[in-house]
Amino acid sequence: MPVPASDTPTSPALSVSTNLAGLTELVPINPAKLATKRVLEAPGARIVLIGFDAGQELREHTAGAPILIQVLTGAVEIAVGGTAREYLPGGLIHIAARVPHALVAREPSHVLLTLLIAA
Repeated sequence: MPVPASDTPTSPALSVSTNLAGLTELVPINPAKLATKRVLEAPGARIVLIGFDAGQELREHTAGAPILIQVLTGAVEIAVGGTAREYLPGGLIHIAARVPHALVAREPSHVLLTLLIAA
């Protein structure tokens, strides 16, 4: 159950997002470009919601920190080190820092990207 904003503790050791219900509604699919919204920024992590239309992609790149990608809706193909695999809702992948990876949406999709930043 989400914590009401008025009850959210204020502590540098705790960060709470109270807007997780209906998360995908925060980023409507846009056929013209990727849609993104930062969901949470806290010491050690940054979480970004990304909406893809079918065929949209993130071309091969690397991240300076380890990442987690969780598929919320749709179907995406994620290639890591040249090996591609399809992920459906509930799919979760960890990619180490500086490992080349790419993502292509096979249908309209939402993914949650978590960057694991050294605090």
